[in-house]
Amino acid sequence: MFKPALLSLFIFTGFVHAQTASGTAALKATETPAFKKLQEAQAGSIAEVKAAQDEFKQTFSQMNFTNFAESPVKGIYELHTGGNVIYFTPKSENRKGVIIFGEMWDSNGVSLTNESKLKAIKSEWKKLPVGSAISIGDKNSPSYYEITDPDCPYCHSYHEWIKDYSKTNPVQRNLIFMLNPGHPEAPAKIEHIICSKDKEQAINDMFEQKPVALEKCPEAKGIIQQHQDIVKALGVNGTPSFVFDVNEEPELIVGFNKSKVMEAITKAADKVKAKTSELIKPNSTQKQ
Repeated sequence: MFKPALLSLFIFTGFVHAQTASGTAALKATETPAFKKLQEAQAGSIAEVKAAQDEFKQTFSQMNFTNFAESPVKGIYELHTGGNVIYFTPKSENRKGVIIFGEMWDSNGVSLTNESKLKAIKSEWKKLPVGSAISIGDKNSPSYYEITDPDCPYCHSYHEWIKDYSKTNPVQRNLIFMLNPGHPEAPAKIEHIICSKDKEQAINDMFEQKPVALEKCPEAKGIIQQHQDIVKALGVNGTPSFVFDVNEEPELIVGFNKSKVMEAITKAADKVKAKTSELIKPNSTQKQ
């Protein structure tokens, strides 16, 4: 916390720094008609979004949401709820506001809805308890996150494939477990993985459906809840799903699409190699 005197000095110093020649030119630029017109347009846009948001709250008062904003289509607004993107059009004539479920696609086949989800993942990821993920594999290899379920047959297929694939293409898998009401035995298996000392062996046993005595521990409940919080924030509703490269441009892959997963792993591996090469590159100014 700044002391009052220090805060005053900080403000004063910043103000003086702003009054340079370039600062004066910038100040004059703000007095031009074009800049004032831009300000008015921005203010009008903000007011329109605020009015639409207020209307949405009144019309759909039971729906919680985050990040209410303009969508790529003028007159339609987007909002995030439980990690999903839905759309809203304000009232017109005698019809009240309408919500729209679905995806927006452009003429190039790009999902604008998915792009919006990825932006939300990027901005929210650091706030999520991803440190609770169960990590196995080579820590120096491409790392990514799996949203999975030990009783999901598609997750079993992926598990068998990645075990074989990683023998020649090492990866670090970070497992986040999603609870499925249709799989009542899965929570006990998830707890066994969390509580086992040898987590990789426990994962192999559970995903390969081997009969073993299931471990229990008090911390499992909290970790499982953290995983559900992550799943909800990402808006994932199917397993397996994957999140790659979350620190730069996150990519969300829903479902075991082998070609997409392989491509994402290859890209991640290339980035690891590039970073490693940069670290070990000799200094060009260093004497040989």
